[in-house]
Amino acid sequence: MKRVILGLFIVLLLSGCSASINFDFKQTKIESTIEGSFNVDEYYKSANGEEDGDSISNTQKENLLLEDKNDISFKAFNSGNEVYTEIKFDKKEYDYDVLYKYDYDYSNIKSNYFFNCFDNYEFSEDDEYYNIKLTGSYKCTKGIKLRVKSDSTIEKSNSYEIEDSVHSFDIYDDDNNIFFSIRKDFEYNNRKSSLRVFVFVIMIIMSLITGCAYYIARRR
Repeated sequence: MKRVILGLFIVLLLSGCSASINFDFKQTKIESTIEGSFNVDEYYKSANGEEDGDSISNTQKENLLLEDKNDISFKAFNSGNEVYTEIKFDKKEYDYDVLYKYDYDYSNIKSNYFFNCFDNYEFSEDDEYYNIKLTGSYKCTKGIKLRVKSDSTIEKSNSYEIEDSVHSFDIYDDDNNIFFSIRKDFEYNNRKSSLRVFVFVIMIIMSLITGCAYYIARRR
């Protein structure tokens, strides 16, 4: 049987899988996670380059998966240095839910393998923002969704979906146009929240004062 060394994290090689790559922009680092699910049949076909995996049982396929897991350092978008740490590798019958993690800093995010899978990848910064733009064809694996969040504010984003401050982007084989900016001022949100609370409290106090003044005027 042909055995292959996996250059990318296995779940991202599987065309039938469900997977996402997530970036959480913190003040001093960028937390990246890759999560997905796959079954042993998808793994077997991908790892062995075979269209038909019916020649062996699912139990045998699972044994091969576990052998590879022990023998091979699964690497996510490996460019020589980026080895993601396993956080979760949970079995559900013959399906697996997986989660791997790797932290970047703002100096090495430019060499991130995933971003460099696009024809054009721009990472720039100015006094206020970190800016990322991904355009053109995507040359790596299919079926991946990009999700971005931050402790700061995400602005200038063309995300198709924003839920709980997470910006989501679908990745296409060609004609991608993704952009977003991360505000460098990570205290900005806190100041805005504090200001909103302050304004709210002042409004309540003013309402009480107005109500009391009106009540006193009526009594007189």
